[in-house]
Amino acid sequence: MEAAFARWPKAVIQFEDFQMKWAFETLQRYREKFCMFNDDIQVYFSSSTMYFASPRTSLVLSSSFSSFFVSNALLHQGTAGVALAGLLGAVRAQGKSLNDFMKQKIVVVGAGSAGIGVLNMAKKAISRMWGNNEPFDGNQFWLIDKDGLITKDRKGIDPAAAPFARGYGPEEVEGLREGASLQEVVKKVKPHVLLGLSGVGGIFNEEVLRAMQHSDSCRPAIFAMSNPTKNAECTPKDAFKYAGENIIFASGSPFENVDLGNGKVGYVNQANNMYLFPGYEFLSWCGRDHCVRHRLELGKSGVGPIGEQGEAHEEDIMLQKLHGGAHHYAAMFLQKLNCIVWIGLGALLSGAKHISDGMLQAAAECLASYITDEDIQKGIIFPSISSIRHITTQVGAAVVHAAVAEGLAEGHGDVNIKELSHMSKEETAEYVARNMWYPIYSPLVHD
Repeated sequence: MEAAFARWPKAVIQFEDFQMKWAFETLQRYREKFCMFNDDIQVYFSSSTMYFASPRTSLVLSSSFSSFFVSNALLHQGTAGVALAGLLGAVRAQGKSLNDFMKQKIVVVGAGSAGIGVLNMAKKAISRMWGNNEPFDGNQFWLIDKDGLITKDRKGIDPAAAPFARGYGPEEVEGLREGASLQEVVKKVKPHVLLGLSGVGGIFNEEVLRAMQHSDSCRPAIFAMSNPTKNAECTPKDAFKYAGENIIFASGSPFENVDLGNGKVGYVNQANNMYLFPGYEFLSWCGRDHCVRHRLELGKSGVGPIGEQGEAHEEDIMLQKLHGGAHHYAAMFLQKLNCIVWIGLGALLSGAKHISDGMLQAAAECLASYITDEDIQKGIIFPSISSIRHITTQVGAAVVHAAVAEGLAEGHGDVNIKELSHMSKEETAEYVARNMWYPIYSPLVHD
């Protein structure tokens, strides 16, 4: 880490795919010293087309770049950010204000670094909503691993999971003991949200999904967030069939919307890091002057001109064609092409010394508020890919504002901290948009 920052002092460093113990330990060790984050704990499933991957470490590096990434292969602070945005969107879909998130009962299946990362960020968001100097001490989460429900009776409980272990007292659900099965927990808790980050395909079986019909929510949410498709906790078809047509559904992998008959559609939301990652990482990804981008079409690759600013860009159009279709991995590839463009954007344009939880939460809340009421009522909790650049602008601006508010910003280039702190919301968005990179490809062969 010291060598990397000695060579690239304005770098943003990304950790990925560490075992849970090391993921949390390295994050705590370095986050206050360097501008870095762990995507598995903080952001969620994305990668850059510019990674030159090896089994252990990846680098994005060019002599014309102002920054680079070091990673270890998938992502977690991102997981949490996108999951939080989806959870807040689900609250809106229930016709409630975002502050009602404090009352949501959430069952999380998967106690690895991604699952714990989501819980930590959700708990911090609740404390922020709570709004007083005392930490929120409620426990609205039920955490399940391969051995069942985690309680304080668990022997050798992982320290990262311990804060979320169920205990004793009036807030506990009668009859739920250590190791209770997922089906038993869902039946007795009647959660508003069932969220899976287990990596176990089909664990949300028919019995579990039918139990969600009795949720205390008028519109329960089911998040099957594990990748790839075969590891998804359930398919959207099964979720709408067994849990009911009124659910909110999100997945980590792309699926097609579900035809419910009579003109009704069960919308599938893909909870992918592409929605938050760029706000942190745009400038880290594309550098100041040049960027090598690989483009993938249906069976061929190439380069060519891209539309002017404000038009639908070619990579976005291709993504829409591929999204949810037979070309699953091509779609995932193109999503990751876009997803590396946000979090660094806000972090670098603010000159943030560190990437804080507050910056991540600001990005998640911005994303959750972006969706129109009309789309929310349909069950759409993440925006369309066609809006990717506008979303990037708004999320990046939210991250800049959070960095300034927390005293982490130092300014970027000719824009100092004083100028940043006096920018209005609109001026910050303009500043972010001005610094975006637009791909223009020169012809390589002339007729």
